[in-house]
Amino acid sequence: GKWFVAEAIGTVRCTPLAQWVIRGRGCVVESYRLVLPPADLAERLRDGLQPMMGRMYDYRYAPGDDEIYCSELVHKVYEREMGISLGNWQRLGDLNWKPHEAFIREMESGNLPLDREMVTPVSLTTSPLLVRVYQ
Repeated sequence: GKWFVAEAIGTVRCTPLAQWVIRGRGCVVESYRLVLPPADLAERLRDGLQPMMGRMYDYRYAPGDDEIYCSELVHKVYEREMGISLGNWQRLGDLNWKPHEAFIREMESGNLPLDREMVTPVSLTTSPLLVRVYQ
């Protein structure tokens, strides 16, 4: 009977919606839903999230499952549980990585993995399978 956000921050966990909003960037929130959600969406999302719970946040944004980052969590759960692909994998080198170069190099022992593919929050929100329901 309460709203939670499944998120990857520190570890994959469920955070009460109000706490999540307060912690956000300037308290700007958008909400998206599948254009054609299956009737058992909530159950499938819970099933897909369960094996990810407790995994550490992936500061390297690598595509494996040992550690998970925020948009990767969303992408993988929807893909595995419903067979749909939200967002697109993009090369780091094709993104605006330069302002974050020092952090990337720190996480990668000095390397700059410009060929690493990742799925971004923007890529998720621009998926034609989603519709924005709150801004």
